[in-house]
Amino acid sequence: MPMRPRTRFIWLLICWLLSAGTGWAEQPAAGQFLIASRDLQGPAFGETVILLLDYSDKGAIGLIVNRQTQLTHADLLADSGADSAYSGRVYLGGPVELDSLRVLQRTTQPPENSVEVLDGVHMIGINQTRLGTLAGDDSSLRLYLGYSGWGPGQLDDEIARGSWHVIPATKELVFARDPRNTWQQLVPAQQFLVLATPSAHRAKTLN
Repeated sequence: MPMRPRTRFIWLLICWLLSAGTGWAEQPAAGQFLIASRDLQGPAFGETVILLLDYSDKGAIGLIVNRQTQLTHADLLADSGADSAYSGRVYLGGPVELDSLRVLQRTTQPPENSVEVLDGVHMIGINQTRLGTLAGDDSSLRLYLGYSGWGPGQLDDEIARGSWHVIPATKELVFARDPRNTWQQLVPAQQFLVLATPSAHRAKTLN
């Protein structure tokens, strides 16, 4: 009997992570996913997948990649009177500074004033003028209102408590066609990887 698409996706992801050598990311870093655990509840981060943009001893910043809003690019340009050539939706990046905007672009050519977050995914510096020049759809370009942030040591404490699990991010999942399913797809893979790790590591991860 052939695998259902969701089951096939999970197994492909598991195989890819295990074949990557590290398989499991012990420490958070830019370009990795934070997967909310099933025990993490609440409207801010429940069932979220966050792409880390920066991580250091000063804190961490990331974007929720699986919360699409009903806002459009045109809504953001309403006050400026500019026309919109971008047809994608706007995403909620997190609860911090909801009046701020960040853009992720999937491209092999680094855009001007951009930072590569992971292979083939760049965060673009944005202002109102540049916002009006964006074109395309959300298969390669995504707009995020707000961001997710942690102070020094805060994210490490939350990971130690089991609120988050860390795995390598992929551009395919950052730009998933239906991001509403991303968390549901990643949670079973994360649980399998915990069971597949050596017992000492597993105890550290689960505690």
